[in-house]
Amino acid sequence: RMALESGLTYTHLRSTFKSGDENFYISSVQRLGYIGVPLNVAYTLWQGNGFSVYASAGGAVAKCITGKIDTETMRRPHTGKAPTSPGSCP
Repeated sequence: RMALESGLTYTHLRSTFKSGDENFYISSVQRLGYIGVPLNVAYTLWQGNGFSVYASAGGAVAKCITGKIDTETMRRPHTGKAPTSPGSCP
């Protein structure tokens, strides 16, 4: 017996990026939303006593429907003070 399976999916992805050092850095958060339609074909190989064995193959098509990126730049103010402990670097 063969069956065709389909549906509708929504996927939300979130990524964070940070670049720089303790004195200056850029931090970004990216959010993406995808809507997709999966399509599978399943074939039942054996069925009996509430148990079945089947093979399935398929794929999906997805489209990005929302996207947003928030970026923050941080800079630590330079105090201009000399090092207070021996052996430290400015």
